[in-house]
Amino acid sequence: ALTMDAPTGFVCSRQKLRNLKGAKVTGDVSNGGYLLEKREGADVTLMASGSEVALCLDAAAELEKQDIIVNVVSVPCFDLLCEQDEDYIEEIINMEETFVIAVEAATAIEYYKFADHVIGMSTFGESGPAGQLFDKFGFTTEKLVANIKEFVS
Repeated sequence: ALTMDAPTGFVCSRQKLRNLKGAKVTGDVSNGGYLLEKREGADVTLMASGSEVALCLDAAAELEKQDIIVNVVSVPCFDLLCEQDEDYIEEIINMEETFVIAVEAATAIEYYKFADHVIGMSTFGESGPAGQLFDKFGFTTEKLVANIKEFVS
């Protein structure tokens, strides 16, 4: 059983997110991160938490149509993921064979521990309808796909 001697909380979204039923998971959520989508011969690994996971899955599907193969890693607890051994990290992230991009609609500098590139926020305090803000800051499927394609081809 997982025990943790640290403050813990669940952060829930008000967004209408789809359930990820039937996902073929590699790894364990209690390790802080797990591989949601594993593709043979992947070019890219996307890492994300929360609502950005669904965005990454959508971008992966679009990129696959363009012959760019993508793995997607869900990271519900970055601190727990950092505590895992190198073998587990490499099993789920595959840093040696893929270009790793973290996607986080917040500041995300910590992801550089694993990622080659981070798509995140550098500002704080914007307000407005969520869809407009996601579009403005590049957190739509189309804009994410375009951003990823700048790094792989």
